[in-house]
Amino acid sequence: MTKTAKGFSLIELMVTVAIVGILAMIAIPGYRSYILRATRAEAKQALLARAADLERCYTRNNTYLDAPTTPCNVAAHLPDASGAHYKIQAGTLAANSFVLQAVPVGSQVADAKCGTFSLDDKNTRGASGANGASDCWGR
Repeated sequence: MTKTAKGFSLIELMVTVAIVGILAMIAIPGYRSYILRATRAEAKQALLARAADLERCYTRNNTYLDAPTTPCNVAAHLPDASGAHYKIQAGTLAANSFVLQAVPVGSQVADAKCGTFSLDDKNTRGASGANGASDCWGR
């Protein structure tokens, strides 16, 4: 009677490790790209929400600037950047115009395709990255 070995050989184990490594090399960059694209939606949504706040203030006060008796202070409506992928800030704020920006922070800084998003009072949408505004904001 011969005994048969039970378990895996070293070669079988090394082939499995190599296959898992190759799959990880393919999957991780694709996943990272997906995360960068998905967090762009956060920036666009936040910019549009802040622009809507400013438009409401403009209809009440006929100015985008903060009036002391109204809750139109744009800084009060800007989200805290802790844990966020973008920091929303007022690039330019004047009586009859505004420009809002979504500046990437943390790991989102690696997004060279879209970079910083911008939105103004005329709904002109911009992006500082290599892909340009039309690609980054969608068609």
